[in-house]
Amino acid sequence: MLICTVHRTHEAGKPKQRGILGVGLRGNVSMYAITHADMKRNVRVMQLIQPGEESMPGVQPLIPNLFDPEILTFSSMRGMMVVGFEELHGHRYYQGWLLHWDGR
Repeated sequence: MLICTVHRTHEAGKPKQRGILGVGLRGNVSMYAITHADMKRNVRVMQLIQPGEESMPGVQPLIPNLFDPEILTFSSMRGMMVVGFEELHGHRYYQGWLLHWDGR
């Protein structure tokens, strides 16, 4: 199974300083759809979870879920950039995930 390292590109909707994304988090990325009560529609969701916890009910994601993810760039050699929004303390913020495949 391929493990991803995810770097978040924004903090509370504000871009992090270019080139300084900090340490990424390693885990398994999955995508699914839910009915979002506040938005009154189905929403796609990406989440990053701890390796080995995929089949456990009620798993807490390592970082806030990414709603309405959209691929901006994709390269099998370099990784993938996905943008969307996350919900923090009842507010929605723009967020980007830079994913790299570890293969470890």
